[in-house]
Amino acid sequence: MASVRHTTTAKGRGRARLLVTALIGALLLNPPILEIFSSVTAFRPFGWPLVIFYINLIWLLLIILVVFPKLRKPGRNRPSRSPANPKGQA
Repeated sequence: MASVRHTTTAKGRGRARLLVTALIGALLLNPPILEIFSSVTAFRPFGWPLVIFYINLIWLLLIILVVFPKLRKPGRNRPSRSPANPKGQA
């Protein structure tokens, strides 16, 4: 059998990355996970309750996961666009 080769476009990769980021966010901000952090009362980083610190940390992580790929140089992964037949040649 011949193997089928699938190509992924940049738009498809971006959508997949956003989907994975949303799933990570939903998993990390799930009530059972939040309950673990809300039950700890002795540790208060920067004077905040641990659950609030955790929510803000996850929020910042999700922002970084969405924005970081957009900050890459646009031409880094693209092939060069040199013409096959330069202007001076027939």
